[in-house]
Order: sequence, then structure tokens, then C-alpha cells
Amino acid sequence: MPFWVFLLFEIIFLTFWTTVLLIPEFPARGNFQVGFLILMLANGIQHLVWAGIKKGYVPGLITAPLHVLVAGAFLVSVLLI
Repeated sequence: MPFWVFLLFEIIFLTFWTTVLLIPEFPARGNFQVGFLILMLANGIQHLVWAGIKKGYVPGLITAPLHVLVAGAFLVSVLLI
């Protein structure tokens, strides 16, 4: 993937989720937030599995456990409320 594609995706992704976070009137805000938590949990798990398959370091491995713990904790708290 060319770097510009990655950079463009990251800019759009960050802009969208920042908008969801900062604008309380955003339509279906709660649903988007739960969806984001599910994506971050899946992302963390995917990086851990990928590293296990490769039996070594892969990009994102250092932050993957943090994603799993934080997103998992927030998702459980959201689903319990």
C-alpha cells in the first residue's frame, strides 16, 4: 500500500472519530462509540494472533495488549450500563 493511501486513511479515520467524540449531538454517537470499541478490541486481538502466527514481532504488537485491555474494559462497562 502506498504511503499516501495509508496517510489519507489515517487522516480521515482520525477526523471522523474525533468528530464523534467531540460533538455530543452526533447522530447515533453511542452506537459509533461501541462500534469503535469493538474495532479496537478486534484490532488488538488480530495483532496478537498475527505475531503468534509469524512467531515474532509485527508492527502494532507493542500497543496490541493495551488496545485489548482498554477497549475490552470500556466495552464491558458500556454493555453493563
